[in-house]
Amino acid sequence: MRQTAALTLGHLCGVQPRLSHQGMPIGFQLFIYQKLNCMRNACALFLFSLLIAAAGCGVALAQDADLSRQGIAEADVTVPAGTTPESALHIFDRLGDWARFNFLTFNAIRKAEVRAEIAEERLAELKAVVEKGADAAVAARAEALYRAEQADAQTRLNELDSRGQNVADLAERFNQISLRHQAVLGRVLLNAPVEAKEAIKQSLDRSQRGLTQATEVVAHQLERGNLDAERAKKIVGQTTDDLRKKIEIAERDLAALKARTGTVSEEQKELLAARIRGIENLLAMLESRPEFKDIRNDIRLNISNAAQRALEARQAQDIRDIASEDSLRAIQNQQFDPEMRARRMIAAATELLAQLERKINEAMDAKKEVPEKVTALSQNANDHLAKARSAFDAKDFGEAFGQANSAIQNAKNALAYFDSLARLPADANGRICAQVVTPARNAATKDCKVFPNACLPDGWVPDRACAVNGIPTSIQNISPQGIPAPAGVAPTIPRTWEVKITDEGFFPKELAIKQGDAVIWMNGGSRPHWPASAMHPTHAVYPTTGGCLGSTFDACRGLETAERFEFKFEHIGTWRYHDHLNTSLTGAIIVENR
Repeated sequence: MRQTAALTLGHLCGVQPRLSHQGMPIGFQLFIYQKLNCMRNACALFLFSLLIAAAGCGVALAQDADLSRQGIAEADVTVPAGTTPESALHIFDRLGDWARFNFLTFNAIRKAEVRAEIAEERLAELKAVVEKGADAAVAARAEALYRAEQADAQTRLNELDSRGQNVADLAERFNQISLRHQAVLGRVLLNAPVEAKEAIKQSLDRSQRGLTQATEVVAHQLERGNLDAERAKKIVGQTTDDLRKKIEIAERDLAALKARTGTVSEEQKELLAARIRGIENLLAMLESRPEFKDIRNDIRLNISNAAQRALEARQAQDIRDIASEDSLRAIQNQQFDPEMRARRMIAAATELLAQLERKINEAMDAKKEVPEKVTALSQNANDHLAKARSAFDAKDFGEAFGQANSAIQNAKNALAYFDSLARLPADANGRICAQVVTPARNAATKDCKVFPNACLPDGWVPDRACAVNGIPTSIQNISPQGIPAPAGVAPTIPRTWEVKITDEGFFPKELAIKQGDAVIWMNGGSRPHWPASAMHPTHAVYPTTGGCLGSTFDACRGLETAERFEFKFEHIGTWRYHDHLNTSLTGAIIVENR
């Protein structure tokens, strides 16, 4: 059947229609020929994508069978990477995924499974590029592609569950996938380029929250009778034991590293801290869900052992946190009050963010530049805290606990970074030189260069676009020189506009601006959204190249709720765009001459 379909489509794609062209102007004849040729090429590309997708389905099914035999004991096994984002052929791989999802998959539950399979492929690509020593831009692109697929798969699982569908098998599979993802992301984090590490940490955090959410779906399925108690107990017990083992592995690696080098890397310690947070959040959720009451009693030893291991790891590695440690002891003693613990975690996060805000304000008052890393961590912390408060109001105390825990960690990381800057030596001008690789552009010549620290020579300003892979940095994102305003006429000041994203679309859907204006997309929806230039999936219509996929007009990842993406439009024209995670949502920015 697959061969017959391929032959039929191939025949259609190869057809050369005979048209009577007598009397037609030669220009019109050429126009018709170009259109037919374009249609033939597009059809051939579509055929190629379908063939790739069909082959991918067979591979995925075989891999699923292998994984079901291996079980969670080998939860860090992942699929082969295939082509990776730095390859020109990667676009065909992604087109194949697109065709597989849109044309070869029809059932909603199967679509969620396919999204999870594609996320595993993107994760394998991320692992492959890091192991090959790819530069930061390639690693960042691979991470963004993985994160978008993972977020979409998780969203689909949650939506199916919220509609009351039977997704018991899917929930169990997502638990296994999340455990594999965490194992792989941990290894990737240790070897990734410095500039890509923060994004990978965030991906690890999202994967851990995804595991907690998938386990909540298990609770819902248990309550509806779609899942029997024995199977639910097995899923929860195995998940708890696996997270405990991951802490033991991380501690073992720390001990081996210290014995070999005498020191412990920051990444190793942060990986252990992430493992501890993951098990704390899962245990808090288990203690918070009434559906798990009987299961908690049956696996009380598993829960107690996991809490004890996390507590010992915090103390042994000096990753102390009073609120977390008190919660772990309460879990051990079966005295965990979900509402009270969530409230305490939110209070601790609020206090840390207040400290961070004071430090940021002090730096600004002293005319010191606030590092971009601190700004990003502060924004992440505030986003998590907002979600924690929202969950608390909805009486989802397990989710509130986990979100507050993430807020605490982001705020602590930002405060620790501030403290590390204070200990660094200053340069001749009294500036603190943080050892952070810093892409920068010369304001006069527009040349790009990557500096080893944050202290830039006079005339250079930070510019992340200078780190884009594969495009000569001397010509990236150079704004065209504007026409000088007539004498005595003040030039128009560029404006910043805002487009709100909801789960229903972009508002306003069309926006007219002037050349040089910027637009901020703010995700006000309940799921991730990824604004990017048309056309899907290449994102190549907007003319400046060097983005993560095609043009620079690309958020490069799904924006979480309340996250923002800003882009400055330097080219006149009507620039259509879409949500890469939901291509039915489209919009347009109309850029007029200033």
